Amino acid sequence: MRILVVADLSINQVDGSTIWMKNMIKLLSLLGSGMNIVVLAREQKSNQSPIVRDIEAISNATMLEPFDCLGKAVADEIITQDNLLDAVAGARARCGEFDFILCRGTAFAARLATHPQLRRRLIVYWTGISESLLVGGEPLLDVLARDNVKIIAQTHFVKNALEVFAGVFSGNIAVVPPMIDTASFQPGLMLTSSRDLVLSYSGKIDKDYLVLDLLKLAGCELPEGRRLKVDFIAGKLTRHKEDRNFPADWEAARRAADPANVTFSDNVPHSEIATLMQRGDFAWCVRSPRYDSIVEISTKMLEYAALGVPPIINRTPINEAVFWKDYPLFVESPDQALDLVRHLSLMTEEERHELTQSCRNIAARFDIALSIPTMRRFLNLDVRRIAGNVAEQVKLLVAGHDLKFLDRIIHRLRSVPSIELSFDRWRTTQVPEIDRQAFAHDADVVFCEWCCENAVWHSRNKRPGCRLIIRLHRFEAFRDFPARVDWRNVDQLIVVSDHFRNICVEQFGVPPEIIMVFPQFIEASELDRPKHRRAARTIGMVGINPFHHKRFDRALEFMKRLVSLDSSMMLRVRSAMPWDIGWVWESDGGERRLYENLFRQLMSDPELSERVIFDRPGRDMEEWYREVGFILSSSDSEGCHTSVIEGMASGCVPLVFNWPGAKSLFPSQFVYNELTSAADDVVRIASSGQLPELGKEMKAWVSRFDTDAFLVKLLGMIFGKGEIDVSGVREL
Repeated sequence: MRILVVADLSINQVDGSTIWMKNMIKLLSLLGSGMNIVVLAREQKSNQSPIVRDIEAISNATMLEPFDCLGKAVADEIITQDNLLDAVAGARARCGEFDFILCRGTAFAARLATHPQLRRRLIVYWTGISESLLVGGEPLLDVLARDNVKIIAQTHFVKNALEVFAGVFSGNIAVVPPMIDTASFQPGLMLTSSRDLVLSYSGKIDKDYLVLDLLKLAGCELPEGRRLKVDFIAGKLTRHKEDRNFPADWEAARRAADPANVTFSDNVPHSEIATLMQRGDFAWCVRSPRYDSIVEISTKMLEYAALGVPPIINRTPINEAVFWKDYPLFVESPDQALDLVRHLSLMTEEERHELTQSCRNIAARFDIALSIPTMRRFLNLDVRRIAGNVAEQVKLLVAGHDLKFLDRIIHRLRSVPSIELSFDRWRTTQVPEIDRQAFAHDADVVFCEWCCENAVWHSRNKRPGCRLIIRLHRFEAFRDFPARVDWRNVDQLIVVSDHFRNICVEQFGVPPEIIMVFPQFIEASELDRPKHRRAARTIGMVGINPFHHKRFDRALEFMKRLVSLDSSMMLRVRSAMPWDIGWVWESDGGERRLYENLFRQLMSDPELSERVIFDRPGRDMEEWYREVGFILSSSDSEGCHTSVIEGMASGCVPLVFNWPGAKSLFPSQFVYNELTSAADDVVRIASSGQLPELGKEMKAWVSRFDTDAFLVKLLGMIFGKGEIDVSGVREL
């Protein structure tokens, strides 16, 4: 695999951005054999740059400069938004086609996103949460979400915001936090009573990093006759338009500093910085209040922690998420720092050792090796590797009217080089988008999503040598479509439960040997997120339409019973409303009247109506499941009820009415003949604190429904190999 890395930053400077770039290139290089990383530098590289030297030391990484790609041997030529596409074209001509283009910088990303061919290969690094993101005014994100462009986020805070506010599909976002190579770090010096205390600072000289405040602390008296010394490992001087006097103020303060209390190390080679950082007893990582809402994690803070030099940091949500809320070195402002340092100077060696070890343990969670499985999955490397075990190329045609339940599989299949993917779109379950008489294809395999008219037509018009795979959901089993399919021409039928397997065999005469049972697959890793505190007393329900299928009335009867036992319980309903769906609200079966009566009853019951919240539908289901601790299915019938499986993967306890086939899919103790009887179990579980442990059991129960498990089986069908050999493939 060949990946191009391009970033709108100076490769010759050492700062958080370039360290991120170096570590990302290192991560990509570790993903397995056959990885080839090409770095397109924005400007001519300097051989004196430690970042350049580190990148060039990576054996499977190559660095290109502007004149390599633009055809201009001009020393000061740089890559800009205007010539970026030309530079990428030059890189492609020089190195060959790229499987992915990883870009940092929104201006560069926006330019690459205008090119249809490059957009399909684009990965954008998104650094934070802007006001325009929160109010839905970020044009680039609209493009990325619409075209399913991959995004790397530094934190779950950013990932969640992209899902909720920008509608980005969760499977297109990977969380790759700042990375450090913890094996290269050694513990710092231990604090003893025989010497002064050293406060270390490493990084750029920036007024928002409060370096002037730090200088003022140098020489302050500490208990037991010691003094506070400050050790600066100075990076570049940052200039701010809003404070043009800062550089002069810094130089004046530096000249006035007492050499007995302050040391300055300038232009230190990057390879030697860690050694100097270890001289500190504690580290200064305090920032101005403008950083309080930033959701990026400081790499320098993690590096100090890995060295065993505990950092003094602001109490912010992101820092609390990394160091936990009870971390003893939080400060609300720089004014508190001196009191904290005086307190820290009295720590015993045993207390200091415990704190140091805690910091190293925290830093270990950000070791570069831990991000390897995430990136392998994100880049579909294991899927590509499985398909690589099969020599032939396969043309796959996906036919159907609604592919929403297949989107995650299509997302993975797009990255398989040996599969050429195309689509046969149908407007409805019965009407195609194109003239069927003129329709022709040369596909080796046709996959019919839904066993509707698309499956009927392809079974009756199967091309010789073509394999036909059909996936049947609950909906079609009660229509006439399966009875009209020519099952002699079907190679494989996928159904969602044993119940529907039996229906297909007994009612439609499907040969049992061609049937595979696999419920709707889920992205288990995407759903496995921490629950909110309120989740233990919140029931979730997804979808209330149509009336006779979803039986929302049964759900409300359950809630009446539950609220009578515990008035703190709540129901959150994630669904389109019936009046928003024409075929429901205007049906001949009296659906509208039934819903009107039901909502009238709900609104006339203050105790119940206060405990029911309706959430509009959206793409951020993974985040929504964090709000609920129980997932409810009140339906009369389902295929497999995907929302219950997804809820369980998120750690929810299922509450399922005993519809046909339910007990073959879910733990029998949570399948109820009378749904109201589940209320006692809910109160007992919520009150006893059992939910977290039961949640782990539910995650394990549905892990076999993960997308990767289905994908292995599907690839076997597509390539006609039965079971695909997955030996030697990591993380699958």
